[in-house]
Parts: sequence; C-alpha cells; structure tokens
Amino acid sequence: MSGKWFHNMRRGGIPRLLAKGIRARIFPGTHLMLSVVDLQPWSESPVHSHMNEQWGVCLEGKWVRIQGGREHRVKAGDFWQTPPHVPHGGRTLGVR
Repeated sequence: MSGKWFHNMRRGGIPRLLAKGIRARIFPGTHLMLSVVDLQPWSESPVHSHMNEQWGVCLEGKWVRIQGGREHRVKAGDFWQTPPHVPHGGRTLGVR
C-alpha cells in the first residue's frame, strides 16, 4: 500500500521509543492520530495522560493496563477506551 491515505503498520509513520522495550509508529492526521505500539515482554509504560480521547486494541500477547487507578488484564482481541485526561499506563507480562 502506498499513497497519502494508505499505510502499513510495520513500516512508515514516525518511529518513537516511548520507554525501554516500548516502540511506537505514529501516524498523525488532521483530527486523529494512530499509534501502533510494540511492547516487549517485561516492559513498563509509565502512567501518564493526554488531552484527547484514545482507543486501543491488543493484537497479540497479554499485559496489565493501568487506567484511572485500576489494573485491567488485557489479552489478544481486547480493546479499550481512555477518556481525555485519565491517567493510564501499563506493564507487559512475560509473554508476547
């Protein structure tokens, strides 16, 4: 796929290292941004917040999502919504 409106989540975008063991590819738009995030086993995303709403989906593996002060076990196929300004982060388990 190529062109302005078509992308591949494994190539392109803006590569970023978010934390040790956590890499992302950012695909910004005018009103929305897609982040494709790869979390290695035993990595941790510090709790933080954003001014915008976010949605996420777990494509493979398992991890613990911390959101609004609560821990949620997440596995492949699960997805979630994070309202604006809600603190969130997480940690991966020893599986991919």
